Amino acid sequence: MAYGGTEYGYFKMTMAKFKKYTDDYNKYRNALKIVVEEARRRAPYLTHYMEEHWQIRRENKSEYIIVFTAPYAFKQHERLDFYHPHGEAKFLERAWIAKKDEFYKKIVED
Repeated sequence: MAYGGTEYGYFKMTMAKFKKYTDDYNKYRNALKIVVEEARRRAPYLTHYMEEHWQIRRENKSEYIIVFTAPYAFKQHERLDFYHPHGEAKFLERAWIAKKDEFYKKIVED
């Protein structure tokens, strides 16, 4: 898994190489929704714009990314010195840590 962004504040988390579990894209997407819902709950907000603007994209046969597309998503995620009256920094990383067991369980289910 990798975290990244651009100078424009585009944030993504790449979930790499799950082919050993399944080739079923829908299974991956459904499992990633578990992480997305937790990240949305943890995302800082004043207007709820960021938590409503996200996507799950398939990069190639075995790589999928969660993208928060608000222009300030990356900065809000990374800046630990920002005050967040609602939500928190590192919202996507912390969502992954909290939900990774559920994610793995979901992709190995039949």
